[in-house]
Amino acid sequence: MSDITLSFKCEDYLRQWFIHINGGSSPVRLKKNTPESNCLQFALRSKSENISSPEIAGTPLVVFIPCFRFKNPKDYNSITETGRKMFLSILRMRFDEQIWYDLHSIYNFGIPKEDLIYTWMESHGIDPTEKNFNAVAKRLQRLRSRTLSKVRVRNFRKNSKKRD
Repeated sequence: MSDITLSFKCEDYLRQWFIHINGGSSPVRLKKNTPESNCLQFALRSKSENISSPEIAGTPLVVFIPCFRFKNPKDYNSITETGRKMFLSILRMRFDEQIWYDLHSIYNFGIPKEDLIYTWMESHGIDPTEKNFNAVAKRLQRLRSRTLSKVRVRNFRKNSKKRD
């Protein structure tokens, strides 16, 4: 692992969650063969390609660049804007997987949604602020609505085949 870092601009809840699942320290040291590490391996470019680092307002997500077999961090220590977007979309996708895996089975048991989400946030290292709560609740609501609409379509198709 090198001492060279990359900074990413992302939402507070996503930054706090990612730091928490990777050991709780910032800058984050990525584990080998994780989706995030594989993304960086694919997206890293040499600094000579004139890639500018964007200015990041607020607290950025800082990640150590892992050492890859054919990409030395001393030479490959920059990432394009599309590489940044890909890295953040992987984080969001993994966040959605985590929250869905943890909450989908107990979501409909009459537990107040606010308590459920705040408890989940606390157990995953996310500060229980109203801004973070609203963002996490909205992501869960959208994820739940997408999943339920897929289930409804699947059941409709299954039932319409039985009628024929």
